[in-house]
Amino acid sequence: FHKDGRQIGFQEVVALDPGRRVTIELHGAGPPQRPRLSFEFTPETPGATAVTLHFHNEIARPFNLLLRVAGVVRWTRGMHRKDLAALKRYAEPPHVTYTGAPANPSRAAGA
Repeated sequence: FHKDGRQIGFQEVVALDPGRRVTIELHGAGPPQRPRLSFEFTPETPGATAVTLHFHNEIARPFNLLLRVAGVVRWTRGMHRKDLAALKRYAEPPHVTYTGAPANPSRAAGA
């Protein structure tokens, strides 16, 4: 993660089951916490895969209450929902980035 041109955190893949699940831990500044995300992939039909996001965050006391009251928990949930929607737009035709631009201009041009 970067802010104002400097790194303030990073993501680390801590478990990988190719084609089935990937687990990531987030590291950064802030209150003592241990956020972990798992993406679970379930084949549905040929060419279609369901993605389920599991988010778990261990937040030390008293920060757990402060973050909930401040709305950080609700904000984080909304952020993950937007990220999953962006992943869906990227992964499914017509394959667009978070800005709406073609993810692969040569594919979009029919090349």
